[in-house]
Amino acid sequence: MIKKEQKVLLKLFRQGKVDEGLELIVNMMIENNKDEVVFKKLTELYDYFVHNKEGLVPYKLRDNITMPTAPEGIEYRQLGTMEHNICDVLAHRMKGRKMSWSINGADNLSKILAEKFSNRLFSTLDKIYKNIIPKGVIDTVIREIPLSASAVNKKGTKSKEYKIHTAPIPYSGAAVTLGRKVIQKLCGLKGFGDLSYN
Repeated sequence: MIKKEQKVLLKLFRQGKVDEGLELIVNMMIENNKDEVVFKKLTELYDYFVHNKEGLVPYKLRDNITMPTAPEGIEYRQLGTMEHNICDVLAHRMKGRKMSWSINGADNLSKILAEKFSNRLFSTLDKIYKNIIPKGVIDTVIREIPLSASAVNKKGTKSKEYKIHTAPIPYSGAAVTLGRKVIQKLCGLKGFGDLSYN
């Protein structure tokens, strides 16, 4: 599909003109009927859009959806804002570093992170554990750990890299004797001087 026609198609769908968008695809199919690959892709695209026609109309333009007016001082934002927040709050914490999550574990961590970034974590924990942990134990918990004068200006260290475990080459830091050369050859190890580059 030509980029110019892609833009026109997206504009039509964003305006809720689904029938006009489908008509544009039909016209493109007629124009490209000699190119089998392009014609097949356009046919698949047309079939997909026809079967999902209701979903092509933006929610703001649908008659069966009425959005409540925003309370005073609050502005409704586009969905991209939510995606950005999910990336910052959840994805960076839960991805990478060779981590894997069970469904329950991911669900629980996402709830904790959402509360943390909403500045409600401690109040929520207080509500949950108010009747579970005895009051005497709660009173003995130290809430803040003061920093020493030397630690105040130090930056916290963060690392996103997984520490790699390494092992030295046998006898790499020792004198090379005939017996050690034999062991290195048995292990298939070569010194840097013996390596050849192609």
